[in-house]
Amino acid sequence: MFRPRTESQLTKTFVSTKSVITLVSLLFLLTAIAVQGCLYYFLTSLDKQAAIELTQRVSLANRIESDHKQQLLSEYSYWDDSYENLVLFQSEEWADFNIKGYVIANHEFDFVIAIKQSDNLVYLETSDKAKDVVYDEDVKSELSFLIDESDRLDTQTQTTTGYVRIKDSVYFVVGGPFIDESSISARAGTYLLFGRRWDDAYLANISSRYQIPDLKIGDSLKGGAFGEPMRSPSGQHLGVLTWTAPRPSQEVLPSIVVLTTIFFFVAIAITRLVLKKDMADRNLYEHQLYLEATYDSLTNIYNRRHFFEEGRQLLHSHQQRHRFVSVIVFDIDHFKQINDSHGHRIGDSALRHFVNITSMGIRESDILGRIGGEEFAILLPDTSCQAAFEIAERIRLLLVKQPLLVNQATVSFTVSGGVAAMDSHDYFESLIEHADQALYRAKAHGRNQIQSYPLLKDEASAV
Repeated sequence: MFRPRTESQLTKTFVSTKSVITLVSLLFLLTAIAVQGCLYYFLTSLDKQAAIELTQRVSLANRIESDHKQQLLSEYSYWDDSYENLVLFQSEEWADFNIKGYVIANHEFDFVIAIKQSDNLVYLETSDKAKDVVYDEDVKSELSFLIDESDRLDTQTQTTTGYVRIKDSVYFVVGGPFIDESSISARAGTYLLFGRRWDDAYLANISSRYQIPDLKIGDSLKGGAFGEPMRSPSGQHLGVLTWTAPRPSQEVLPSIVVLTTIFFFVAIAITRLVLKKDMADRNLYEHQLYLEATYDSLTNIYNRRHFFEEGRQLLHSHQQRHRFVSVIVFDIDHFKQINDSHGHRIGDSALRHFVNITSMGIRESDILGRIGGEEFAILLPDTSCQAAFEIAERIRLLLVKQPLLVNQATVSFTVSGGVAAMDSHDYFESLIEHADQALYRAKAHGRNQIQSYPLLKDEASAV
Protein backbone atom coordinates (compact mmCIF):
# COMPACT_ATOMS: atom_id res chain seq x y z
CA MET A 1 0.00 0.00 0.00
CA PHE A 2 1.12 3.60 -0.68
CA ARG A 3 3.01 5.46 2.06
CA PRO A 4 4.12 9.09 1.69
CA ARG A 5 7.81 9.85 2.29
CA THR A 6 8.67 11.57 5.49
CA GLU A 7 11.00 14.60 5.70
CA SER A 8 13.82 12.44 6.87
CA GLN A 9 13.53 10.40 3.70
CA LEU A 10 13.84 13.43 1.30
CA THR A 11 17.20 13.78 -0.51
CA LYS A 12 18.57 16.46 -2.84
CA THR A 13 18.02 15.53 -6.51
CA PHE A 14 19.63 18.67 -8.11
CA VAL A 15 23.07 20.23 -8.39
CA SER A 16 23.54 23.55 -6.72
CA THR A 17 24.52 26.70 -8.59
CA LYS A 18 27.74 26.85 -6.63
CA SER A 19 28.55 23.31 -7.70
CA VAL A 20 27.77 24.12 -11.35
CA ILE A 21 30.06 27.16 -11.22
CA THR A 22 32.75 25.07 -9.60
CA LEU A 23 32.27 22.27 -12.11
CA VAL A 24 32.22 24.62 -15.13
CA SER A 25 35.23 26.49 -13.76
CA LEU A 26 36.99 23.18 -13.27
CA LEU A 27 36.04 22.08 -16.80
CA PHE A 28 37.30 25.37 -18.25
CA LEU A 29 40.46 25.05 -16.22
CA LEU A 30 41.00 21.46 -17.32
CA THR A 31 40.20 22.40 -20.92
CA ALA A 32 42.61 25.30 -20.78
CA ILE A 33 45.30 23.08 -19.27
CA ALA A 34 44.66 20.39 -21.90
CA VAL A 35 44.76 22.91 -24.76
CA GLN A 36 47.88 24.54 -23.37
CA GLY A 37 49.48 21.13 -22.97
CA CYS A 38 48.59 20.18 -26.54
CA LEU A 39 49.84 23.53 -27.82
CA TYR A 40 53.04 23.13 -25.86
CA TYR A 41 53.56 19.67 -27.34
CA PHE A 42 52.66 20.97 -30.81
CA LEU A 43 55.02 23.95 -30.60
CA THR A 44 57.78 21.77 -29.18
CA SER A 45 57.36 19.53 -32.23
CA LEU A 46 57.62 22.65 -34.39
CA ASP A 47 60.84 23.50 -32.59
CA LYS A 48 62.24 20.10 -33.49
CA GLN A 49 61.00 20.32 -37.07
CA ALA A 50 62.41 23.83 -37.46
CA ALA A 51 65.75 22.61 -36.12
CA ILE A 52 65.76 19.70 -38.58
CA GLU A 53 64.84 21.93 -41.51
CA LEU A 54 67.48 24.50 -40.59
CA THR A 55 70.11 21.76 -40.32
CA GLN A 56 69.11 20.58 -43.78
CA ARG A 57 69.31 24.17 -45.01
CA VAL A 58 72.85 24.48 -43.62
CA SER A 59 73.87 21.29 -45.41
CA LEU A 60 72.28 22.52 -48.63
CA ALA A 61 73.97 25.91 -48.31
CA ASN A 62 77.36 24.25 -47.75
CA ARG A 63 76.81 22.01 -50.76
CA ILE A 64 75.77 24.89 -53.03
CA GLU A 65 78.72 27.05 -51.92
CA SER A 66 81.13 24.13 -52.28
CA ASP A 67 79.82 23.24 -55.75
CA HIS A 68 80.13 26.87 -56.84
CA LYS A 69 83.74 27.11 -55.65
CA GLN A 70 84.59 23.76 -57.27
CA GLN A 71 83.10 24.99 -60.54
CA LEU A 72 85.22 28.16 -60.41
CA LEU A 73 88.34 26.12 -59.70
CA SER A 74 87.56 23.72 -62.54
CA GLU A 75 87.36 26.61 -64.99
CA TYR A 76 91.00 27.38 -64.25
CA SER A 77 92.42 23.90 -63.61
CA TYR A 78 90.82 22.74 -66.87
CA TRP A 79 92.36 25.67 -68.77
CA ASP A 80 95.73 25.07 -70.47
CA ASP A 81 96.55 28.79 -70.20
CA SER A 82 96.45 28.50 -66.40
CA TYR A 83 98.94 25.67 -66.38
CA GLU A 84 101.25 27.37 -68.86
CA ASN A 85 101.24 30.80 -67.20
CA LEU A 86 101.25 29.70 -63.57
CA VAL A 87 103.43 26.58 -63.67
CA LEU A 88 105.52 26.62 -66.84
CA PHE A 89 106.22 30.30 -67.55
CA GLN A 90 105.07 31.85 -64.25
CA SER A 91 103.76 34.97 -66.00
CA GLU A 92 103.18 37.73 -63.44
CA GLU A 93 101.17 39.81 -65.91
CA TRP A 94 98.78 36.92 -66.66
CA ALA A 95 98.48 36.02 -62.99
CA ASP A 96 97.78 39.63 -61.95
CA PHE A 97 94.98 39.93 -64.48
CA ASN A 98 93.31 36.53 -64.18
CA ILE A 99 94.05 35.48 -60.61
CA LYS A 100 94.50 38.64 -58.59
CA GLY A 101 92.19 40.77 -60.72
CA TYR A 102 89.42 38.21 -61.21
CA VAL A 103 89.51 35.17 -58.92
CA ILE A 104 90.50 37.09 -55.77
CA ALA A 105 88.89 40.45 -56.54
CA ASN A 106 85.61 39.31 -58.13
CA HIS A 107 84.96 35.99 -56.38
CA GLU A 108 86.41 36.95 -52.99
CA PHE A 109 88.88 34.11 -52.62
CA ASP A 110 91.63 34.94 -50.15
CA PHE A 111 94.49 32.94 -51.60
CA VAL A 112 95.47 31.01 -54.70
CA ILE A 113 98.28 28.45 -54.62
CA ALA A 114 99.80 26.52 -57.50
CA ILE A 115 102.31 23.73 -56.87
CA LYS A 116 104.17 21.17 -58.91
CA GLN A 117 105.98 17.96 -58.15
CA SER A 118 103.43 17.44 -55.39
CA ASP A 119 104.77 20.04 -52.91
CA ASN A 120 106.94 22.64 -54.67
CA LEU A 121 105.36 26.09 -54.63
CA VAL A 122 105.29 27.90 -57.99
CA TYR A 123 102.64 30.55 -57.28
CA LEU A 124 101.03 32.17 -54.24
CA GLU A 125 98.72 35.18 -54.24
CA THR A 126 96.66 36.44 -51.28
CA SER A 127 94.05 39.07 -50.58
CA ASP A 128 94.79 42.00 -48.29
CA LYS A 129 93.19 40.29 -45.29
CA ALA A 130 95.16 37.05 -45.82
CA LYS A 131 98.68 38.44 -45.99
CA ASP A 132 99.72 36.06 -43.20
CA VAL A 133 99.13 33.02 -45.44
CA VAL A 134 102.49 31.43 -46.23
CA TYR A 135 103.34 28.07 -47.73
CA ASP A 136 105.17 26.74 -44.68
CA GLU A 137 105.54 23.18 -43.47
CA ASP A 138 102.26 23.20 -41.51
CA VAL A 139 100.24 24.37 -44.51
CA LYS A 140 102.14 22.03 -46.82
CA SER A 141 101.37 19.10 -44.50
CA GLU A 142 97.63 19.86 -44.41
CA LEU A 143 97.41 20.38 -48.16
CA SER A 144 99.20 17.09 -48.78
CA PHE A 145 96.15 15.28 -47.39
CA LEU A 146 93.94 17.08 -49.93
CA ILE A 147 96.34 16.13 -52.71
CA ASP A 148 96.36 12.47 -51.63
CA GLU A 149 92.57 12.45 -51.53
CA SER A 150 92.46 14.03 -55.00
CA ASP A 151 94.79 11.34 -56.37
CA ARG A 152 92.40 8.65 -55.13
CA LEU A 153 89.36 10.16 -56.84
CA ASP A 154 88.07 8.60 -60.04
CA THR A 155 86.53 11.82 -61.40
CA GLN A 156 87.46 13.93 -64.39
CA THR A 157 88.64 17.00 -62.47
CA GLN A 158 89.61 15.16 -59.23
CA THR A 159 88.46 18.21 -57.24
CA THR A 160 88.57 18.00 -53.43
CA THR A 161 87.54 20.33 -50.61
CA GLY A 162 88.44 20.74 -46.96
CA TYR A 163 88.98 23.11 -44.04
CA VAL A 164 92.50 24.26 -43.15
CA ARG A 165 93.65 26.39 -40.20
CA ILE A 166 96.31 28.92 -41.11
CA LYS A 167 97.56 31.01 -38.20
CA ASP A 168 94.37 31.80 -36.25
CA SER A 169 91.95 31.65 -39.18
CA VAL A 170 89.96 28.81 -40.76
CA TYR A 171 89.91 28.61 -44.56
CA PHE A 172 87.71 26.58 -46.85
CA VAL A 173 90.00 25.20 -49.55
CA VAL A 174 89.06 23.69 -52.91
CA GLY A 175 91.78 22.11 -55.00
CA GLY A 176 92.49 19.87 -57.95
CA PRO A 177 95.18 19.02 -60.45
CA PHE A 178 95.67 20.92 -63.68
CA ILE A 179 93.89 19.08 -66.50
CA ASP A 180 95.28 18.72 -70.02
CA GLU A 181 92.50 19.99 -72.30
CA SER A 182 93.52 17.80 -75.22
CA SER A 183 93.86 14.50 -73.37
CA ILE A 184 91.38 15.38 -70.58
CA SER A 185 93.74 13.88 -68.03
CA ALA A 186 95.36 15.21 -64.87
CA ARG A 187 98.86 16.66 -65.15
CA ALA A 188 100.72 14.51 -62.68
CA GLY A 189 102.32 16.30 -59.75
CA THR A 190 100.51 19.62 -60.30
CA TYR A 191 97.83 21.11 -58.09
CA LEU A 192 95.80 24.33 -57.96
CA LEU A 193 94.12 25.53 -54.76
CA PHE A 194 91.64 28.34 -54.01
CA GLY A 195 91.09 29.31 -50.37
CA ARG A 196 88.30 31.37 -48.76
CA ARG A 197 88.63 32.66 -45.22
CA TRP A 198 85.65 31.87 -43.01
CA ASP A 199 85.57 35.17 -41.15
CA ASP A 200 82.65 37.03 -39.58
CA ALA A 201 81.87 38.95 -42.77
CA TYR A 202 81.67 35.81 -44.92
CA LEU A 203 79.58 33.94 -42.35
CA ALA A 204 77.23 36.93 -42.08
CA ASN A 205 76.82 36.87 -45.86
CA ILE A 206 76.02 33.14 -45.86
CA SER A 207 73.69 33.63 -42.88
CA SER A 208 71.76 36.34 -44.73
CA ARG A 209 71.72 34.59 -48.11
CA TYR A 210 70.38 31.26 -46.82
CA GLN A 211 68.46 32.57 -43.77
CA ILE A 212 70.57 30.76 -41.20
CA PRO A 213 70.46 32.67 -37.88
CA ASP A 214 73.69 33.34 -35.96
CA LEU A 215 76.04 31.33 -38.19
CA LYS A 216 79.41 31.34 -36.43
CA ILE A 217 82.55 29.32 -35.79
CA GLY A 218 83.07 28.42 -32.15
CA ASP A 219 85.20 26.13 -30.06
CA SER A 220 82.26 24.03 -28.92
CA LEU A 221 78.46 23.88 -28.84
CA LYS A 222 76.81 26.06 -26.23
CA GLY A 223 73.31 25.97 -24.83
CA GLY A 224 70.55 26.22 -27.41
CA ALA A 225 72.89 26.15 -30.40
CA PHE A 226 73.17 23.58 -33.17
CA GLY A 227 76.29 22.79 -35.14
CA GLU A 228 78.61 20.44 -36.89
CA PRO A 229 82.33 19.86 -36.27
CA MET A 230 84.92 21.26 -38.65
CA ARG A 231 87.98 19.07 -39.21
CA SER A 232 91.07 19.52 -41.30
CA PRO A 233 92.04 16.92 -43.94
CA SER A 234 94.38 15.40 -41.35
CA GLY A 235 91.54 15.01 -38.85
CA GLN A 236 92.49 17.95 -36.62
CA HIS A 237 89.57 19.58 -34.82
CA LEU A 238 89.31 23.20 -36.07
CA GLY A 239 86.13 24.23 -34.30
CA VAL A 240 82.38 23.92 -34.62
CA LEU A 241 80.16 25.63 -37.19
CA THR A 242 77.18 26.73 -35.08
CA TRP A 243 73.79 28.30 -35.71
CA THR A 244 70.69 29.02 -33.68
CA ALA A 245 67.49 27.23 -34.63
CA PRO A 246 64.25 29.23 -34.30
CA ARG A 247 62.09 28.25 -31.33
CA PRO A 248 58.43 29.10 -32.04
CA SER A 249 57.37 27.86 -28.59
CA GLN A 250 59.46 30.46 -26.76
CA GLU A 251 58.15 33.25 -28.99
CA VAL A 252 54.42 32.58 -28.90
CA LEU A 253 53.70 30.22 -25.99
CA PRO A 254 53.35 32.91 -23.26
CA SER A 255 50.79 34.81 -25.35
CA ILE A 256 48.96 31.61 -26.21
CA VAL A 257 48.68 30.67 -22.51
CA VAL A 258 46.83 33.94 -21.80
CA LEU A 259 44.68 33.73 -24.93
CA THR A 260 43.63 30.13 -24.33
CA THR A 261 42.38 31.05 -20.85
CA ILE A 262 39.89 33.51 -22.42
CA PHE A 263 39.42 32.72 -26.09
CA PHE A 264 41.42 29.55 -26.80
CA PHE A 265 39.39 28.76 -29.89
CA VAL A 266 40.55 32.07 -31.40
CA ALA A 267 44.12 31.18 -30.53
CA ILE A 268 43.83 27.92 -32.47
CA ALA A 269 42.52 29.78 -35.54
CA ILE A 270 45.38 32.30 -35.36
CA THR A 271 47.88 29.47 -35.04
CA ARG A 272 46.48 27.85 -38.19
CA LEU A 273 46.94 31.12 -40.11
CA VAL A 274 50.51 31.46 -38.88
CA LEU A 275 51.32 27.89 -39.89
CA LYS A 276 49.85 28.38 -43.38
CA LYS A 277 51.94 31.51 -43.89
CA ASP A 278 55.06 29.75 -42.63
CA MET A 279 54.42 26.85 -45.01
CA ALA A 280 53.93 29.24 -47.96
CA ASP A 281 57.18 31.07 -47.12
CA ARG A 282 59.05 27.76 -46.82
CA ASN A 283 57.67 26.51 -50.16
CA LEU A 284 58.74 29.77 -51.81
CA TYR A 285 62.20 29.53 -50.27
CA GLU A 286 62.61 25.90 -51.35
CA HIS A 287 61.55 26.88 -54.88
CA GLN A 288 64.20 29.60 -54.90
CA LEU A 289 66.84 27.10 -53.74
CA TYR A 290 65.73 24.69 -56.47
CA LEU A 291 66.19 27.39 -59.12
CA GLU A 292 69.65 28.23 -57.78
CA ALA A 293 70.63 24.56 -57.79
CA THR A 294 69.37 23.80 -61.33
CA TYR A 295 69.84 27.00 -63.34
CA ASP A 296 72.96 28.86 -64.39
CA SER A 297 72.72 32.27 -62.70
CA LEU A 298 74.42 34.16 -65.55
CA THR A 299 72.47 32.84 -68.55
CA ASN A 300 69.28 31.61 -66.82
CA ILE A 301 69.42 28.21 -68.54
CA TYR A 302 70.04 24.72 -67.11
CA ASN A 303 73.39 24.22 -65.43
CA ARG A 304 75.57 21.21 -66.19
CA ARG A 305 74.28 18.94 -63.42
CA HIS A 306 70.59 19.49 -64.18
CA PHE A 307 71.15 19.33 -67.96
CA PHE A 308 72.76 15.90 -67.57
CA GLU A 309 69.89 14.70 -65.35
CA GLU A 310 67.32 15.80 -67.94
CA GLY A 311 69.41 14.27 -70.71
CA ARG A 312 69.65 10.85 -69.08
CA GLN A 313 65.88 10.73 -68.51
CA LEU A 314 65.06 11.86 -72.05
CA LEU A 315 67.52 9.44 -73.62
CA HIS A 316 66.16 6.52 -71.60
CA SER A 317 62.53 7.26 -72.55
CA HIS A 318 63.35 7.67 -76.24
CA GLN A 319 65.40 4.47 -76.32
CA GLN A 320 62.43 2.55 -74.96
CA ARG A 321 60.17 4.03 -77.65
CA HIS A 322 62.83 3.67 -80.41
CA ARG A 323 62.83 7.38 -81.21
CA PHE A 324 65.65 9.69 -82.23
CA VAL A 325 67.58 11.95 -79.86
CA SER A 326 70.41 14.21 -81.00
CA VAL A 327 72.70 16.58 -79.15
CA ILE A 328 74.66 19.67 -80.20
CA VAL A 329 77.67 20.91 -78.25
CA PHE A 330 78.76 24.50 -78.95
CA ASP A 331 81.95 26.26 -77.88
CA ILE A 332 82.49 30.00 -78.39
CA ASP A 333 85.61 30.49 -80.49
CA HIS A 334 88.50 32.31 -78.84
CA PHE A 335 86.35 33.34 -75.89
CA LYS A 336 89.42 34.24 -73.84
CA GLN A 337 90.27 36.91 -76.41
CA ILE A 338 86.86 38.50 -75.83
CA ASN A 339 87.56 38.66 -72.10
CA ASP A 340 91.11 39.90 -72.64
CA SER A 341 90.12 42.52 -75.23
CA HIS A 342 86.82 43.78 -73.82
CA GLY A 343 86.75 42.62 -70.21
CA HIS A 344 84.81 39.94 -68.34
CA ARG A 345 81.63 42.04 -68.27
CA ILE A 346 81.48 42.01 -72.08
CA GLY A 347 82.42 38.33 -71.97
CA ASP A 348 79.37 37.68 -69.78
CA SER A 349 77.25 39.69 -72.22
CA ALA A 350 78.60 37.54 -75.06
CA LEU A 351 77.47 34.39 -73.24
CA ARG A 352 73.98 35.81 -72.75
CA HIS A 353 73.89 36.99 -76.36
CA PHE A 354 74.74 33.49 -77.55
CA VAL A 355 71.92 32.04 -75.43
CA ASN A 356 69.44 34.58 -76.86
CA ILE A 357 70.49 33.78 -80.44
CA THR A 358 70.35 30.03 -79.77
CA SER A 359 66.87 30.30 -78.25
CA MET A 360 65.68 31.83 -81.51
CA GLY A 361 66.83 28.78 -83.46
CA ILE A 362 65.43 25.90 -81.37
CA ARG A 363 62.01 24.54 -80.41
CA GLU A 364 60.27 24.76 -77.07
CA SER A 365 60.78 21.02 -76.60
CA ASP A 366 64.56 21.31 -77.03
CA ILE A 367 66.70 21.55 -73.89
CA LEU A 368 69.49 24.13 -73.67
CA GLY A 369 72.16 24.03 -70.97
CA ARG A 370 75.49 25.56 -70.05
CA ILE A 371 77.92 22.70 -69.42
CA GLY A 372 81.17 24.65 -69.13
CA GLY A 373 82.62 28.15 -69.07
CA GLU A 374 81.85 28.98 -72.69
CA GLU A 375 80.51 25.56 -73.67
CA PHE A 376 76.80 24.93 -74.24
CA ALA A 377 74.74 21.91 -75.24
CA ILE A 378 71.31 21.43 -76.80
CA LEU A 379 69.31 18.22 -76.47
CA LEU A 380 66.94 17.70 -79.40
CA PRO A 381 64.25 15.01 -78.98
CA ASP A 382 62.82 13.33 -82.09
CA THR A 383 65.60 14.83 -84.22
CA SER A 384 67.96 12.98 -86.56
CA CYS A 385 71.65 13.75 -86.85
CA GLN A 386 71.08 15.46 -90.22
CA ALA A 387 68.31 17.67 -88.84
CA ALA A 388 70.41 18.52 -85.77
CA PHE A 389 73.30 19.45 -88.06
CA GLU A 390 71.04 21.85 -89.96
CA ILE A 391 69.81 23.42 -86.72
CA ALA A 392 73.38 23.89 -85.49
CA GLU A 393 74.38 25.47 -88.80
CA ARG A 394 71.38 27.80 -88.63
CA ILE A 395 72.39 28.95 -85.13
CA ARG A 396 75.98 29.46 -86.26
CA LEU A 397 74.85 31.66 -89.17
CA LEU A 398 72.43 33.61 -86.97
CA LEU A 399 75.31 34.47 -84.64
CA VAL A 400 77.42 35.67 -87.58
CA LYS A 401 74.57 37.85 -88.87
CA GLN A 402 73.64 39.26 -85.47
CA PRO A 403 76.80 40.26 -83.56
CA LEU A 404 76.72 41.59 -80.01
CA LEU A 405 76.06 45.34 -79.75
CA VAL A 406 77.52 47.08 -76.70
CA ASN A 407 77.36 50.86 -76.32
CA GLN A 408 76.92 51.32 -80.11
CA ALA A 409 80.00 49.11 -80.67
CA THR A 410 79.95 45.73 -82.40
CA VAL A 411 81.57 42.69 -80.83
CA SER A 412 81.64 39.87 -83.38
CA PHE A 413 82.41 36.30 -82.44
CA THR A 414 81.75 32.83 -83.81
CA VAL A 415 81.08 29.35 -82.48
CA SER A 416 82.17 25.85 -83.33
CA GLY A 417 79.78 22.97 -82.90
CA GLY A 418 79.67 19.20 -82.71
CA VAL A 419 76.59 17.07 -83.44
CA ALA A 420 75.89 13.48 -82.43
CA ALA A 421 72.83 11.25 -82.55
CA MET A 422 71.69 8.48 -80.22
CA ASP A 423 72.64 4.92 -80.94
CA SER A 424 70.52 2.12 -79.50
CA HIS A 425 73.32 1.30 -77.02
CA ASP A 426 74.30 4.86 -76.14
CA TYR A 427 74.58 6.24 -72.64
CA PHE A 428 74.01 9.98 -72.31
CA GLU A 429 77.64 10.55 -71.32
CA SER A 430 78.83 8.76 -74.47
CA LEU A 431 76.42 10.84 -76.57
CA ILE A 432 77.99 14.02 -75.15
CA GLU A 433 81.45 12.56 -75.67
CA HIS A 434 80.69 11.87 -79.35
CA ALA A 435 79.46 15.45 -79.80
CA ASP A 436 82.63 16.67 -78.06
CA GLN A 437 84.77 14.68 -80.49
CA ALA A 438 82.95 16.32 -83.40
CA LEU A 439 83.46 19.71 -81.71
CA TYR A 440 87.20 19.12 -81.38
CA ARG A 441 87.29 18.21 -85.07
CA ALA A 442 85.52 21.49 -85.90
CA LYS A 443 88.11 23.40 -83.89
CA ALA A 444 90.96 21.52 -85.56
CA HIS A 445 89.59 22.39 -89.00
CA GLY A 446 89.62 26.14 -88.38
CA ARG A 447 86.64 26.80 -86.03
CA ASN A 448 83.42 28.66 -87.01
CA GLN A 449 81.93 25.45 -88.39
CA ILE A 450 79.82 22.44 -87.46
CA GLN A 451 81.00 18.82 -87.52
CA SER A 452 79.08 15.64 -86.78
CA TYR A 453 79.82 12.26 -85.24
CA PRO A 454 80.06 10.22 -87.35
CA LEU A 455 80.64 12.31 -90.49
CA LEU A 456 77.53 12.91 -92.55
CA LYS A 457 77.71 12.12 -96.26
CA ASP A 458 78.14 15.77 -97.23
CA GLU A 459 80.91 16.21 -94.69
CA ALA A 460 82.65 12.98 -95.74
CA SER A 461 82.68 14.00 -99.39
CA ALA A 462 84.05 17.42 -98.42
CA VAL A 463 86.86 15.70 -96.49
